[in-house]
Amino acid sequence: MTETPLYFNGIKPDGSYALPPQTPKALAEHILEGREQAQKLAEQLERAMKSTDKLVGLVKFLVERSLAWLDGAEVSREAWFTALARHLLTMLLGDEAAGVGQVQELARKLQEDPARKIEMLVRVFLKPTSTPQELKDLLLPQKPEEAGNYQENLWQLIQHDGLAIGRELLGAEKAAELERMPAARAVWLARLCQQLRELPIESLRVLSNSNTIITDSLGPLVTKLQASPDAGSPWLTQLLRDLNPTPRMWKSFSWFGLIEILERDLTPIVQVEATQPVSWGPLLDALNAWLNSVLGPTKRAGLVPWADPLKLEEAGWGVIFPAAMPSNRLAAIQQALEPLLKWRKKQAGDLYRVFDGKEGYIAGEDARAFLRRFHADPSHPANPKETGVPYYLLLVGSPEEIPFEFQYGLDVQYAVGRIDFETPPDYAAYARSVVAAEQEAFRLAPEALFFPVTNPGDEATALSAEHLIKPVAERVEKRLAVARAADQSKLPAWNIRVIPPEETQRARLLELLQRDKAPALLFTASHGMQFDADNLDEQRKYQGALVCADWRGPGQPVSPDCYLSGEALAAQNDVNLLGTIAFLFACYGAGTPRLDDYYRQAFMDKGEVIAERPFIAALPKAMLSLARGGALAVVGHIERVWSLSYLGPEERRGLGKARRDEHLAVFESAVDRLLHGYPVGAAMDYFGSRYAALSTELTAAFDAFNGPDEYQLAELWTANHDARGYIILGDPAVRLKVAPTPAAATPRQDLRLSTD
Repeated sequence: MTETPLYFNGIKPDGSYALPPQTPKALAEHILEGREQAQKLAEQLERAMKSTDKLVGLVKFLVERSLAWLDGAEVSREAWFTALARHLLTMLLGDEAAGVGQVQELARKLQEDPARKIEMLVRVFLKPTSTPQELKDLLLPQKPEEAGNYQENLWQLIQHDGLAIGRELLGAEKAAELERMPAARAVWLARLCQQLRELPIESLRVLSNSNTIITDSLGPLVTKLQASPDAGSPWLTQLLRDLNPTPRMWKSFSWFGLIEILERDLTPIVQVEATQPVSWGPLLDALNAWLNSVLGPTKRAGLVPWADPLKLEEAGWGVIFPAAMPSNRLAAIQQALEPLLKWRKKQAGDLYRVFDGKEGYIAGEDARAFLRRFHADPSHPANPKETGVPYYLLLVGSPEEIPFEFQYGLDVQYAVGRIDFETPPDYAAYARSVVAAEQEAFRLAPEALFFPVTNPGDEATALSAEHLIKPVAERVEKRLAVARAADQSKLPAWNIRVIPPEETQRARLLELLQRDKAPALLFTASHGMQFDADNLDEQRKYQGALVCADWRGPGQPVSPDCYLSGEALAAQNDVNLLGTIAFLFACYGAGTPRLDDYYRQAFMDKGEVIAERPFIAALPKAMLSLARGGALAVVGHIERVWSLSYLGPEERRGLGKARRDEHLAVFESAVDRLLHGYPVGAAMDYFGSRYAALSTELTAAFDAFNGPDEYQLAELWTANHDARGYIILGDPAVRLKVAPTPAAATPRQDLRLSTD
């Protein structure tokens, strides 16, 4: 097997890779080493709990340090807790556990409630039935999602997406449309098969208790088809023959193979020139019964159908503030956001909700604990009319106030966005832009612009340009053309433009962001800048800035005029992004965590500190808060993005089929939904589904009897980490609002000038 390196889209100012390219084998070895370290950690913790000396050592440290403080030693509060954290980790786990990241994270936890945390540590030592996990939970940073939740999340996501397919593509209304509009049939079949492929059924099949899900679903389909008025017709005879399970062992037959059968055998009847008779009502009824059979194992008692994500009065809209936010700052931000809050309240009605004060986010709680406070079952999809927790949720505050981990966890079942600006006027500018862009008279030209940066000698950007931007743009354009030909009244005349890679300089990008040229949808792929933690000022200003084609490639310094930063964008007088949604594929494009996620994912590494505090990138902040007209939303990535997130290996052992198309389908589906007018939060559901599905597969791979295949492991681990990191900056309920044709568009106005 060819050892094709994995690339990361991040570059340091000296032109070096923020993380050097490495082979899948090297990455797999790193992951497995982390698993071995986790086992050693459990053994160390168990030994520590049986040692009275450890408890005595802790008490002795506390007494000695407290007396030293009382005697006038110049020790700050922060230094005292840092020393305590280092002592605990070293005493219990050894020097290797006392890395800078672990120490600082534990010191932060101790400071939250010192008396309670110390008491809990002592009680763990004294309680005869204590387990190593209890000590680990107290001492070490925990991953935001426990493996036990993955399977439940996966079931619920399949339920959510499956119900949407049945409602939109297999109902009586769609059957009537296909009966009277032959030109719409090919579009319907392509869309149906695409969305069926997106259901992570293969992930469920990895789990032993769902191994026969494909076999079990065939009965209702075959029975319905045999009773159809079209029984005996050539196309139905062929379909029933292909669905006959006798010649095959269906347990080993893939979900994708079944969808290929449906697509192939139904193609002859969806052609405009087709002459074979078709009873569309019974056919769609049979397919709907089959899909319900697939969804059957995922259902739970009391689960209600999903609210329509296109209607805020059904889906609901809410805003979450930190409970600890000072009252004066809370009041100033709420006043600044008043136009947006008032507008959303009008749209969502009774399902509008503000979570602040005691109802706001409480420091230290995860998404599951937050939802339980409001009697919303965290293992069920959003059900706003029963629980009062809206589907669309806007977080307000920095990742210090509301952690990224909370956003990741909440985003599995809800559509979540975040805004975090420096001043109330920035919040006001964003609110003003959203409301202005959603007014009836506002209509942008239907243009989607793809900006694939390439740099000389740089494999990472060559891959993203050739294997991400190019195929996604081509496939979306082809599908839109077919849909437009079928029914021009339902879809704008989208113009899909891909800027030639050799023209992707910073000046060109700035030109494309001018008021009269900015597209409705902007999709960029490039390196993102990365700065060291000790370079605080430049890191906060420029981390995640988009490196353009001006940079001459690896080893060459990256000067500020080679990348687009928030500072550079804000300095332009003619930039106006009113009504635009941007997708930035770049390392740190949305933000930076405090601890390196690459190491934290490996269970027991030192957790390198990569930022003094977690923060949102300056570029998307600037894009959203432009006074003349800010973007509606920016989708970006926390931490690094990986080439394996969209490009599978050339050959893959373990699960058979390469993932190249699967990776692209997630990006392609999100873009497709945006261009069909879905809110950005609903469009990004595909990334949430992918994260839950990959988490389940990853858990199964680790637990496999013969151990995981190293290439399978590297691919799953990387893609899982990557899928979690995509977040929405901005209101998740915003959507593109465009005219039917470019000629019918309304020019953007400069909001700052029009309100002066």
